[in-house]
Amino acid sequence: MYVRRTIMTGVAACMLVSLSASAENYKWDNVPIGGGGFVSGIVTSKSERGVVYARTDVGGAYRYDSQTGRWIALKDWLSQADVGLLGVESLAIDPRNAANLYMLVGTEYFNGGKTAILRSTDYGKTFTATDVTSQFKAHGNGMGRGTGERLQVDPGSSNVLFVGTRHNGLFKSSDSGSTWSRVNGLNVNDTPTGVGISFVLLDPTSVTQGTAKRIYVGVSRYGSVGPNLYLSKDGGVTFAPVAGATAGLIPQRAALTSKGRLYLTYGNGAGPHGGSASEPLDHGQIWEYNTVGGAWTNVTPAGKNMAFGGISVDPTNPKRLVASTVNTWSLQRQDPAPTWGDRIFTSVDAGRTWTDLMDRGMTVDPNGIDWISKQAIHWAADIEFDPFDPKSAWVVSGNGLFKTSDIDAPKSSWKFDV
Repeated sequence: MYVRRTIMTGVAACMLVSLSASAENYKWDNVPIGGGGFVSGIVTSKSERGVVYARTDVGGAYRYDSQTGRWIALKDWLSQADVGLLGVESLAIDPRNAANLYMLVGTEYFNGGKTAILRSTDYGKTFTATDVTSQFKAHGNGMGRGTGERLQVDPGSSNVLFVGTRHNGLFKSSDSGSTWSRVNGLNVNDTPTGVGISFVLLDPTSVTQGTAKRIYVGVSRYGSVGPNLYLSKDGGVTFAPVAGATAGLIPQRAALTSKGRLYLTYGNGAGPHGGSASEPLDHGQIWEYNTVGGAWTNVTPAGKNMAFGGISVDPTNPKRLVASTVNTWSLQRQDPAPTWGDRIFTSVDAGRTWTDLMDRGMTVDPNGIDWISKQAIHWAADIEFDPFDPKSAWVVSGNGLFKTSDIDAPKSSWKFDV
């Protein structure tokens, strides 16, 4: 018996050594299961081709790898103790150096509402976290999570950042996000929606003496509560409401052209879905603001009384726009089954006329993920041109992300880009 046990022990040891050696040769990776969920924003670099990030409400953030055609998860290093940091409320790329990435992260109901600014200098491979919970709190899965972007890097200085918060106003950093101080020139704190500031936008054409001087801030409120669009002309020292801005709707997103036109989408709610009887998010508008002369023009697609979310400008043609509705449930396509969801519009004349891509006809390429074939593109809170290939565009959805390689095709095809 002793000899038998010795032999068996020796065999088991050899097997363990063999298994250990084999295991060292394995490369472990995420399993691409083709799941879905709300992609709340898509952010593209305007300075470096192929640098694209997607943010989600509860599932972290991702960088697109154009070499492999896959999305790389950027936050798998988080532990359960910091699970709330998987909620990404906003994401920003440094316009001067695309390797510099910043995120505003936190979830109200996890980890005591812990909130952080994550900073990376290597395209999101590694991060440094700055805990800002004592100054302001984020809620990546809260109402208004599809608006934005709230976090921005100054186009004139990589050291300067601004972030709009839900309850505590506007903050500024002058040391690349390491420390933050409140911008007292903007008298905005809480709003009835609980969203606070919905977007911050810095005008790159206003850079003088190293920083942008014109800063637009959208506020998630409407009606008699107070103004919902502010402008600073001195780099954030002072702010004033923009005269003539529509008061009856909540600003969702904004896009600025090189010719001084600001386009804004509006809805009667914070989104991405109806929040209450007072915020059903069932109608809205698109407006153009001439930043030079101060004139406002309603450029809402004719006959489309819907809430609008995404807006993007072709960087090669300031008159070419793409916009999306949000929380709209209209017939999108019939094949292979009737689906109801949002609409996508394009314009080539600065919004004076629009083409409804769903009316013209569209298809969904499931990209090997069969369950999406009978689903609609919905909660389309953000839509973005590829700045280096403006025939291509991404649109977010409550069930993931979609991309078209030819938005001008007679019948556009949208690939499920998970």
